[in-house]
Amino acid sequence: MTTTNFISNVNFITNHRFLLYIKGKPYIVNPTIYNSQALISFTYDDAHISQYDTALVLHEKYNLPLSIYVVSQRVSLGYPWMNETQIKDAYRRGAEIGSHSVTHPFITTLTNEEVIYELQHSYDVLSELVPIHTFAVPQSNYNDTIRDIIEGLGIYTGVRVYGALQNNIPIEDKYWVKSKIALTAETTFEEVKNAIDEAISLHKWCVIMLHQIIDDPEPNSYNIRPELLNQILQYTASIPKEDLLCVNFRDAINFL
Repeated sequence: MTTTNFISNVNFITNHRFLLYIKGKPYIVNPTIYNSQALISFTYDDAHISQYDTALVLHEKYNLPLSIYVVSQRVSLGYPWMNETQIKDAYRRGAEIGSHSVTHPFITTLTNEEVIYELQHSYDVLSELVPIHTFAVPQSNYNDTIRDIIEGLGIYTGVRVYGALQNNIPIEDKYWVKSKIALTAETTFEEVKNAIDEAISLHKWCVIMLHQIIDDPEPNSYNIRPELLNQILQYTASIPKEDLLCVNFRDAINFL
């Protein structure tokens, strides 16, 4: 192999993700090397079909990873939620799939036994489809008791909640990772750009929370237009990887 071909192959591997099959189950291999730069992760809650039809396509367009958090009870319902086939295909195409509970409850109102069921059963159901590593708290309804239960179960490597804060590098608590911004129908590109630029300047991990990507989001809803998502991803992709590395939530936890 010539030096030129070797360099070309290394560059290709660095910028793409591959599937490794272990005992018949696919595992994503992400060869990206982390060099202590700022990080950004795009996390999508609820596994709405628009995340498969629109968000995933846009992330592929810009070669940016994403994480999709599934409410396991909804998988069998089909439209407007992602079904088993779509979840498997999204994973095959590079999306991390995580748990978003069984029923999407206000989890702090549950008994400890009910909390464990929401955590464990969703993990068990989704793990039959793809590997599961992380958890996004429904409603961001969270406290120390829930955090300790999750850590004690030992099945999740990280947890995302809303916090309107950037995360330090290295991360202080992988079971309490905060999203900097939860996008709504009123969110502007400048607001998201400011959050991204702040992460770079302060050397932080910026986690962005998203929901539906639809043409006509209702006012005050946690939904945005495809045009805004495209603009955000285009801007993110324009930033040198030496300054900002886009990774899924699981990989960020592993890096930090």
